[in-house]
Amino acid sequence: DLRAILKVPSLYLTGKFSDVFMRYGGIMFPYTPQITLESKAEYSSTTPLHSNYPINFYKNSAVSDISLTANFTVQNDDDAYYYLGMVRILTAVTKMRFGGDALAGSPPPICRLFAYGEYVLKNVPVVVTSVRHDLPDDVDFYTSSVLPEGRVSVPTKATLTINLKPTYSRQEMMGANVTSYLANSGGYL
Repeated sequence: DLRAILKVPSLYLTGKFSDVFMRYGGIMFPYTPQITLESKAEYSSTTPLHSNYPINFYKNSAVSDISLTANFTVQNDDDAYYYLGMVRILTAVTKMRFGGDALAGSPPPICRLFAYGEYVLKNVPVVVTSVRHDLPDDVDFYTSSVLPEGRVSVPTKATLTINLKPTYSRQEMMGANVTSYLANSGGYL
């Protein structure tokens, strides 16, 4: 599947909205989202006395946070249900387990980002660092009674901005090298 999918641990696919997200193991974005990636090499420099040019020394490489901006439209009860569930799951994966939860104290989970096939974003481990969903004042709201608790209104057109931080385990980092990356990313950016 080449579509953008954010897979989340099954512990977060429970409750009221779980049925529509189990098929993909998480959130499948219905419209192509805008995804921004940045890889960079950091250099330190020294400027020798009486020199016109600095001398640069490689310091390290880094992958910046991934920004994912997704549009969503609601035209019927099914869309409203999906939108509500998507926002609920995305918000939940930014929280640690707390209270009377059997896993209380556990940090937010590692999710997996897939998009556009083998050599773009395949199985990239990420944590969701922020979710922004707008309730705009310049669109209509769809009112639905899909929930037993009563009616709910959601925007007919909304934009979600999700910030993702690539998070590799030590074991994953130990298995990484440039040669295998060039052959197939395997989840590395």
